[in-house]
Amino acid sequence: MLKRFVVGMVSAGAIAVAVSLIPAGASANIIYQCPPGVHNHKYCTREVKCVVPKLTGDTLHQATNALRDHDCEVGTLTRVTSQHSKVKSGRVLYSQPGAGSIRKKHFKVGLYLKK
Repeated sequence: MLKRFVVGMVSAGAIAVAVSLIPAGASANIIYQCPPGVHNHKYCTREVKCVVPKLTGDTLHQATNALRDHDCEVGTLTRVTSQHSKVKSGRVLYSQPGAGSIRKKHFKVGLYLKK
């Protein structure tokens, strides 16, 4: 599965937006750059470092390694009950922010584990 990331560029006073496809789960260390003289544009000089991977069903060890591989860190751990989930006990039910979210490098991702 491929995920889309918008890459913006400024040329001749107009903004050109290109869509870059990378494999899902791949680390997306994308840097937006603008030509000289263009400052403070929403697509300029923005570094994207942490793309939260899909963690549902992973053990805490697997989730920690996946987060580390994507330049994220483990944040708050919360144990919750869920009667309708097919996820086994002790595994990740969901993360906050969810999979595919883009955050700054070393962002702390909260994990919710099934009791």
